[in-house]
Amino acid sequence: MIIPSNSYKINKKTGDIVKRQIVKVKCDDCGIIWESLYQSRKAKQLDRDCCVKCRYLLNDRMNGKIKVSKSRQKNKHICLNCEKSFFRAKSRTPKYCSLKCRDEYSLDKKYGHLFDTFKNNSNEVAYLFGLILGDGHSRKVDQKNTTRICIAFDAKYEDLIETFDLVANKLEINYFIEPKKHKNCQVLGFVLPDRLLKKYKMLYDGAKYSNQPKPNRNVVDNINFAAGLINSDGWCGYANKKYKTIGFTNTVFSITEGLTECLKFNGVGYKRYDYEGSIDKRTGNKSKRQFQVRIYGSREIDKIKDKLSYNLKDFK
Repeated sequence: MIIPSNSYKINKKTGDIVKRQIVKVKCDDCGIIWESLYQSRKAKQLDRDCCVKCRYLLNDRMNGKIKVSKSRQKNKHICLNCEKSFFRAKSRTPKYCSLKCRDEYSLDKKYGHLFDTFKNNSNEVAYLFGLILGDGHSRKVDQKNTTRICIAFDAKYEDLIETFDLVANKLEINYFIEPKKHKNCQVLGFVLPDRLLKKYKMLYDGAKYSNQPKPNRNVVDNINFAAGLINSDGWCGYANKKYKTIGFTNTVFSITEGLTECLKFNGVGYKRYDYEGSIDKRTGNKSKRQFQVRIYGSREIDKIKDKLSYNLKDFK
């Protein structure tokens, strides 16, 4: 039946609804609601309003393909995902009450174990998110409920790739390695569900500068988060060829803020520098503002190493 509404346009001469008016229709058999043009409702051949599925079932019964009594036309089913009860024809018994539940059920079956592994391995989660915010890239192509993540590693740091392999195995993440290296960069990729990323405030798509991502407090306070950032987008070297120094430079304010909060929480001394963007004389464009964090001396660096689950990159 057509659901009545005062918003429908009425023909003043005939007093009927305008033919091109979009109306809401409720199926007389299963109760599903959809939208349709009023002229399509007037042109219907049945004496009642039925959805596509119910029309197919009705045609099969009329043609003798399905013979069921009226008392058995509707049956109660339990959705495999939300476990709610719903009514459908028994001849085509569905497993889910909606397409949304079907997608969520298949998603949980494929990635549901990650919620437990991420919960039980907080050090690995912090290190992984540090890598993603350092040299990682998050994007959605055709996926509806998942996000594809790629992390670029410097191929000369083979130990960092081995460390990522340990982290991925512990978190039970299936990752792939791109066969071709791009300018000495080895790219590793994997897929994570949006619901999991949203739980840790890491759900974003595209450029980090536009999204300003920053994980939740439990991740930021973990010192392994700083290690992930340093191993991916930082550098370890010597100042004046004598004193150990760790440097980290980025144009994304939220990532730099997350690193400084992590170091401060763990009692590691650091210095922060902000540099305004410079103007290119050739094009006249101004570069992005840069934020730099530096950790000086073996004493402060040892404070990081003593708490880490995984090693920092080698000092060159």
